Amino acid sequence: MGIALNDTEQQALRRDTSIFEAASEQHIDQILADLQSQIDGQPIEGSVNHAAMADDAVDVEELADALADRFVKPTWGTPGAEAGNEIEVDLQLVDAKGENLAEELVLEIHVADTEYGADSGTATIAAGAGAEGTIISGSGTAAIKAQTDATGLLALKVAEAAAASRFLSSRPCHGSPMLDCRNTCELTFT
Repeated sequence: MGIALNDTEQQALRRDTSIFEAASEQHIDQILADLQSQIDGQPIEGSVNHAAMADDAVDVEELADALADRFVKPTWGTPGAEAGNEIEVDLQLVDAKGENLAEELVLEIHVADTEYGADSGTATIAAGAGAEGTIISGSGTAAIKAQTDATGLLALKVAEAAAASRFLSSRPCHGSPMLDCRNTCELTFT
């Protein structure tokens, strides 16, 4: 069942329909023109249009730097000369790019009788003569929890009465960054 329209109503309906169709075509043409402008403004594939990035956008280089700062490698300085059955040595934190990491971070340090061995039964660790870093717990034992100073440095002193080689190494603990704990430091007591 249809709606009966007189001639005047039919002409008005055709006129309104053609106006709507024309408006729709113009709207679609405008949308297509806007899309083409956006496509034309895109950088070449594989490049980054830094000027078009928002101020708070993170680019690849910034992301790489941030990740490098989270992967921390403790590096050992050259041990000092033995004095009174004690040897001093510094630990410096570096990022994944090998740059000094100027940040106060927490980690565990232990001294072992063999490289990568269990905690020593005779050697102990204490704060070094410098004011670099803080021992949080365990001073005077073979395993400490310590915090580097604001430059990422920790000064330590290892004591051992026997003539022997002892090995310092680091390990993560609660609050530690992601540590590369492969570096050890050999201390030779005479």
